[in-house]
Amino acid sequence: MFLVSALDVSISSITTITRIIVEARAAATTLCLVAAAMSMSAQAALPAPVAAALERHRLAPDSISIHVADADGRVLVSHLADAPRNPASAMKLVTTYAALDLLGPGFTWHTRFLADRPPAGGVLDGNLYIVGGGDPMILVEDFLGMLFALRQRGIERIRGDLVIDAGYFDESSIDTAPIDEQSSRAYNAWPASLVVNFRATRFIMVPAGPRIDVISEPPSTTIDIDNRLEAVDGPCQGAHRRLVFDPRPNPAGTTVRLSGRYPRTCGESSITRTVLSPEHYLRGVFEALWSALGGTLEGGLVYGDAPDGAVLLLDHQSRPLAEVIAATNKFSNNLMARSLLLTLAAESLGGPGTVEAGRRAIDNWLAANAFELPHLELDNGAGLSRGTRITARGLADMLIDALHHPFRDEYLSSLSLIGIDGSTRKRRARDVDAGQFRLKTGLLDGVRAAAGYGLTARGTRLVIVIIQNDPALTYDSGNAVQDAVLSFLYRNY
Repeated sequence: MFLVSALDVSISSITTITRIIVEARAAATTLCLVAAAMSMSAQAALPAPVAAALERHRLAPDSISIHVADADGRVLVSHLADAPRNPASAMKLVTTYAALDLLGPGFTWHTRFLADRPPAGGVLDGNLYIVGGGDPMILVEDFLGMLFALRQRGIERIRGDLVIDAGYFDESSIDTAPIDEQSSRAYNAWPASLVVNFRATRFIMVPAGPRIDVISEPPSTTIDIDNRLEAVDGPCQGAHRRLVFDPRPNPAGTTVRLSGRYPRTCGESSITRTVLSPEHYLRGVFEALWSALGGTLEGGLVYGDAPDGAVLLLDHQSRPLAEVIAATNKFSNNLMARSLLLTLAAESLGGPGTVEAGRRAIDNWLAANAFELPHLELDNGAGLSRGTRITARGLADMLIDALHHPFRDEYLSSLSLIGIDGSTRKRRARDVDAGQFRLKTGLLDGVRAAAGYGLTARGTRLVIVIIQNDPALTYDSGNAVQDAVLSFLYRNY
């Protein structure tokens, strides 16, 4: 508001003030018109079938970002592509591409077994040290193979402790809190210098006449199964529909109580959970497998450093990185992606790997390659975070670069083939042939994403990024909108 005294202000001053007010109002009106035009342009960029899918599921047009280009970078569809959004597990595309470029597809991790002195007469007089090297994909069969190799080297009786050297990562930097209230869900398992079988246990329920047997896989001496399942007749309407799974930690490990009515007609089924602490998991699985191989362990499990001069008994080499990122992306394994971030820190910057150093290693890589990823918030590298952010255009530009990388084939083959394998094996967009899109999807409450590559009916190679953030999103509505995008692209380009 302008307060003007008629005694102090001349006619010309009043005219000047009036002109300023008029110009300011005109400028404001222009800005409003520009903003409205930009909003209309952004919404107009949405293909009609996509806009219809959003409206059908009561999702706002500004809840989705889409950026689609051909292999040469020519933009075909772009809608709110510069808005920073949470991509959930699609963030793994950044972590795995950085790892592939910086470490190479043949990079391997090493898990070493050492002793205070060489074994004699089948006896290891002292401790057995396992030095974790960050291998994110030690499956139970791999661990069994390692222990079998130790038995082949003449070791039967271990008189000391099992000592875990976990110094490859600085594990104090790792956030171990679950993203939700489901702490026993495998997707919440966190990385460590030594992890076996993703720290997961599969509980297999097997009808056996009048009862239902429960088997834990891998076997563990620190899991006690309290089986209260009741075998019943009748149709199978979901094997786990009436089951109660109740893990209860105890000083020696965990007691898992299974109760409820289990229809025999359901046959064999399983539930996979993480119910043990890291130390109880390693000790329980080691003892069970070592005993099955005829070995004995007299001590317990402790954490500590392997001493200088320790005798090397076995050096286990992991699967190559190319195979690891294939499992990471196709099946969206959070623990593996988080391990890759820590490995990048340890290998690129030296010292025990930390989460912050891993983020710094990727920032350095982005800068060295002149990637522009504005608003990037990588967090733990897996997308298992409410704070992670990226733009659709930035992610698409990185995916275009990957098409011209020497390790392109390894990267592309790590993505899930829609309708064929991985996390999208059950997905089929309308009129789209199976295998025509290679995607990494993302899923959190209120978040759906899909990013990767496609080949249309006309033979056009596409780079696609779709990111939806909306509290009203559901699994089905998110898939429906994504499928509308893919179907439109497949038929029209």
